[in-house]
Amino acid sequence: MSTKLKGWFLLRIIYLIVLLMIMSVYLVFRGLYSILGLGNVLLLQWNFLSVSILLSIFALINYLIAQRYDSDQWKRYTFWLLIAMLFGTLGDFLLAGVLPVPIDTFIFGVLAFALGQVFYLVTLRQLSPILINPSSGARESGEKSSRLNLRNLIIWLVFIIVCAALFMLFMFNPALLELSIGGLIYFLLFASVLAFAVTKLIDDYPILFKLSLILGFALFYISDVILVWNRFNSPLLYASLFISITYLLGQFFVQLTPLLKSDSEQSS
Repeated sequence: MSTKLKGWFLLRIIYLIVLLMIMSVYLVFRGLYSILGLGNVLLLQWNFLSVSILLSIFALINYLIAQRYDSDQWKRYTFWLLIAMLFGTLGDFLLAGVLPVPIDTFIFGVLAFALGQVFYLVTLRQLSPILINPSSGARESGEKSSRLNLRNLIIWLVFIIVCAALFMLFMFNPALLELSIGGLIYFLLFASVLAFAVTKLIDDYPILFKLSLILGFALFYISDVILVWNRFNSPLLYASLFISITYLLGQFFVQLTPLLKSDSEQSS
């Protein structure tokens, strides 16, 4: 590892520690507010948004390091990871109601998160094929051809079917038909992201990288399930606390993955 790369690596570690400290402070005060009623809700809201901004900055640092030292694959991976996180931060500001939009900020926030999920799909595509594999025969002949990845297709269909069934059984609200249909589409999109993240378990990447990726998306998914449940059904006890914990940790573990990739991908 070169001296310059060591410097960038140290900078990222220091920033990571600062991020964890600020996020921990927020989660502690969020818990005190939710359970004991201590604290100021406005202060907590801006503390949460500051953590979201810090996560986007962390994604930017990962991208800048990749542009200098990593392969083209990881350059593309960190770029789309940054774009997805930026839409996540935009969604946080919209759901917090601090941005001036003409109608329900919840809808705009979910739309921002939905775009973020699309970019997460693009991010996962940079690691390995999602549903379409390059044909081995085509690679040898130099022709452009493709074939369906049956393994990934089966995993994806299982996630889609299970997610759709659970949503229709427990979260679909006929009184909020349009919102329910939008919620179903969003969760099918997120189920696709989670499914294709799970398929990376079979790919040749470091185990910590794969576990961080899957755990991050799983926690993110849980936070959105609680968020939408509260919108369509009676609110859960301490829902805001659990949403904050699972969401921030989910985004954190996903954005941590560039730090956990193989050193063989880095140039000296």
